Amino acid sequence: MPQAREWNPGPTLRRHLEALVGERSPLGTPGNLLRAERYAEEALVAAGYKVGREPILAAKGAWRNITGDREAEAGNPLFIVGAHLDTVEGTPGADDNASGVAALLALAEWAGARSPSPRVAIRFVAFNLEEWGMVGSLEHADALHASRRSVEGMISLEMLGYIDKSGGSQKYPPGMGFGRRRSGDFISVVGDISSRKLTSQVGSSLRDAGLPVETASMPAAAALLVGASLSDHSSFWRHGFKAVMVGDTAFYRNPHYHLPTDALETLSIPFLEKVTRGLAIYLESIGG
Repeated sequence: MPQAREWNPGPTLRRHLEALVGERSPLGTPGNLLRAERYAEEALVAAGYKVGREPILAAKGAWRNITGDREAEAGNPLFIVGAHLDTVEGTPGADDNASGVAALLALAEWAGARSPSPRVAIRFVAFNLEEWGMVGSLEHADALHASRRSVEGMISLEMLGYIDKSGGSQKYPPGMGFGRRRSGDFISVVGDISSRKLTSQVGSSLRDAGLPVETASMPAAAALLVGASLSDHSSFWRHGFKAVMVGDTAFYRNPHYHLPTDALETLSIPFLEKVTRGLAIYLESIGG
């Protein structure tokens, strides 16, 4: 695999997107959600990972988080990269969150072809039932806390592929837009106060990939009020783990959020490529 800055993840991202896009709801299309679980599992196995299957009994069914680890890194502190598999009913979920899962699996393939880090173990997790209150990531974070495993940080990949370059296309919570970009063509990194350093480092790596970036650090309570805790990173905040959300700001930008129009053709693959490359630059910096 090439160094992160020379890596072209475009063909891999498109392959994963084409396989994943389509309603993946535990109630509306449970078969599709199960197929998405299997797809993530097979992709991680093909990339050389030891796969874990974490059972989740919720939403009228038996579901699983799918984890990918390399045995050579079993004793190292963890760094977790996660994205959620499920959608709400009635939407094909291209941006929310096939874009995040496609980036997750592309990053896993890239990292899996590299020598294991002597310092940190990068775990890739396809979380389930995020749309049901982050059930899958809550279970995973709870188990990590109970095990006392050292966790260096976590990145939640949450809607990575929608842009709108027109002026005024980007909205913000009240009081948060001053001095920030008004066109929706940047990637955001949001963390709680204890994750300030991680927020800054991930933002810097994304800029290195040629992206405009907006970052924000705020108390978890404030994040809840403005919708910045509505993804799997917040499950890790509960236990004091450092965690950030990387995303395209969801309903503050994307008019297709949670609608039947959240389709593959609305995504910018070149933008998603840069985001994925920027994330690889960060993982390379910590030993990925």
